Amino acid sequence: MKRFTFLIFTIFTVSAALSQCLPDGITFTTQEQIDNFQIDYPGCTEIEGDVMIFSDYDITNLIGLRFLKSITGELIIMGNDSLTSLTGLDSLTNIGSHLRIGYYFGEAIGNISLSSITGLHGVTSIGGDLEICGNSSLINLNGLDNIEPESIFELFISNNDLLSSCEAQSVCNYLASSSYIVAIHENTLGCNSIAEVKEACETVSIKEMKLMDLKITPNPFNNSTTISYNLPQQATVQISIFNHLGKQVDFIQQNQSSGKQQITWDASGLPSGVYYFRMQAGEQVASGKLLLVK
Repeated sequence: MKRFTFLIFTIFTVSAALSQCLPDGITFTTQEQIDNFQIDYPGCTEIEGDVMIFSDYDITNLIGLRFLKSITGELIIMGNDSLTSLTGLDSLTNIGSHLRIGYYFGEAIGNISLSSITGLHGVTSIGGDLEICGNSSLINLNGLDNIEPESIFELFISNNDLLSSCEAQSVCNYLASSSYIVAIHENTLGCNSIAEVKEACETVSIKEMKLMDLKITPNPFNNSTTISYNLPQQATVQISIFNHLGKQVDFIQQNQSSGKQQITWDASGLPSGVYYFRMQAGEQVASGKLLLVK
């Protein structure tokens, strides 16, 4: 019995050790490092130190980091001129310190080809500053919606030449807090000042947040997930679901009474990827993102 207990303890200890790694952090400077991450650090899903991705033209994608779930330190992605998206970070849920997509060192050092940061949609918490700087191809902040505003210390959005839509839910909630430290400037019209972003947040949030206590569990999910919410009165609830190309892939309609309600979406016949839903109950509307992982 003691031998069996020792064996179980040993297996658990080894598994825990494999999931955590790199207490001193890591800097990725080549695509080969990214591609070989699971080979060089087998079983590593939680990096204990800081992570920097900084390569000039070499790094083109982050697919090799697709199993990474947590970074205890900060995540800095800057100076990657050939990186177009953050796909590959889809499993990442927690960053213990700053999240910087681009950085300001007397001048903006961003990622000039980065046009999408939706790969960060799984991140729900950071433990420091949120900085989006010097990404001259970025037009919106889709992907930052699920970050708890309480986990953001300071917010900096600057020097993104084409960035016109900054009303991600986390940004809106942060700006609605009673006290904050924020700088928004040198982007383009619509996201060139705090006032512009606040105005955009008001027009979006008033309509989309009326369905109170909207929750999606689990998300990311495998095959099915449940959307829970409160209805102030009886209503016909309609949910349209779209893929990343904007094509409707499902439609659900139910008559529901007031109070706590939920709808389960079965996506077993669809491929893995990011999906979007739009829910309407009477005149009330809500929307969100779903991540299907098989």
